[in-house]
Amino acid sequence: MAKRGRGKLRTALANHQARTQQRRAEKQRAEALEAASRRRPRAETPRAAPHVRPFARDDTVLLVGEGNFSFTLALLREPHSHPPSQLLATSLDTEEQVCAKYPDAPAILAEIRARAGPWADRVLAFGVDAGALHRCAAVTGGKGAAPRRWSKVWFGFPHVGAGHKDEQRNVLANQLLLLRFLVSVAPYLTHGAVPAYAANERADRAGRAGRDADSDADSDADSDGGADADVPAGAPAGAARC
Repeated sequence: MAKRGRGKLRTALANHQARTQQRRAEKQRAEALEAASRRRPRAETPRAAPHVRPFARDDTVLLVGEGNFSFTLALLREPHSHPPSQLLATSLDTEEQVCAKYPDAPAILAEIRARAGPWADRVLAFGVDAGALHRCAAVTGGKGAAPRRWSKVWFGFPHVGAGHKDEQRNVLANQLLLLRFLVSVAPYLTHGAVPAYAANERADRAGRAGRDADSDADSDADSDGGADADVPAGAPAGAARC
């Protein structure tokens, strides 16, 4: 009986030691996982992309060359909610042509007019040539009305769509379109400070131009120095050794 009792005690002790070792191992694994989680950088919660606002709320905006007028509608909708009294969207096509080209145009135009309220008749203009804006009273203000001036002008689709087989003719036609537009719109732009983004771009271009000029000057100086090194002593100015 004594031997059998000692065997049971030995077995119980072995089981206790095994359980103790298992608990110790589990605790060590848990501590290792916790330490690893502390070292691992936490994934940052992605920030919501800011809404792009192409125009300030007090800008008077002229849209030229609209297609289905979806961009105009986007400006009137939230979050932009641009005042319709400070917006004019134009197209070279007539309203009938726009609706025939774009199946979604009738619904878009209807929502634009609904959002424009009292400005429904003055927020859209059709048959407007971007190269002859002086002919459109909605752009200029018309005779007997206060002249209209625009702080921002957006040209949606500056392409004539001539479809010439000669690529050079297509290029020239589009260049002429842009030239006519720039000359035509100039008298109807507001005067004021250059926007910050444009001022920064202008400064960058000036800096690059200055660096290029310095580089050219250094190259010329190096070239002159190399020529002088080839001139033998006592040779007349401008002579070079063959």
